[in-house]
Amino acid sequence: MLFVLEFLPKTIEVWEKMDEVYFETSMSSLVMNALDSNNCVTLIGVSGEGKTISAKHAALQYRNKCPSFEILEAFSPNELIDSINMDKHQFVIVNDPLGKPCLNESYLEDWVLMTKRLRHFLTVGHIKIVATIRKPLFKDNEIRIKETIFREYVIDFSSEINRISKEDKIGIIFKHMKRTGKCLDFNIINQIKTDSYYPGFPLFCHFISSNPNSYKNETLDPCFIIIEELKQFSTMERFHYCCIVLAFMHENEFDINDLAACANIEFSDPNITDTKKSLAL
Repeated sequence: MLFVLEFLPKTIEVWEKMDEVYFETSMSSLVMNALDSNNCVTLIGVSGEGKTISAKHAALQYRNKCPSFEILEAFSPNELIDSINMDKHQFVIVNDPLGKPCLNESYLEDWVLMTKRLRHFLTVGHIKIVATIRKPLFKDNEIRIKETIFREYVIDFSSEINRISKEDKIGIIFKHMKRTGKCLDFNIINQIKTDSYYPGFPLFCHFISSNPNSYKNETLDPCFIIIEELKQFSTMERFHYCCIVLAFMHENEFDINDLAACANIEFSDPNITDTKKSLAL
């Protein structure tokens, strides 16, 4: 817990820098309105859809409220309980509390065991919790998740009614582009306006604004940017890149036993009992 508290001030500085290019969509007000009347809100959606950045934006908004909320980031129920101070207003972000690509059984058990205590703190304290969970994981285990605090109030970023609009996409991309000093190809702008659903769009925009010097041309091509990011990923994260390739080849599902013939292969999650897993990419 001490590590988290020492690390957080620098973390918040990074969040504030990222928030400079945050474009407030209809989802922003939906999250804030949900927090007005609920102490625990869970954001679900596919990767890259803006769950985490929206949670951080909401935290910074609460930090500027009167009274101001202390921002914390927790990674386990015990850590969350240890950080609660009944004399303070606190805003806690919990990213991927139940695992990332698939459910981690031990994580779920820990949250279920602590649910009663957490609900008590949420009732009597001044605490707001925002959790982010990948939609495939949430939907596959929704009945079991009801035993935790993460089923109290859920906002689905990828549902048809909540998806970012074409106007939102234009606002998001232009706010990020402003930081780079570059412009998008006119044909790309028209494509953004006409395309309907693009789940990874906020993450793509983050790639642009966080690495403006990586792209030499004055006119940016999204395909080129994605290719460059994948090249870096294939070098720096070879194991994960291999998983992405396998998922693509097998329509987002493959059996990890297929890798058993590989020499010295070790799987990071000892809690996997069903080896055939759909990846939440």
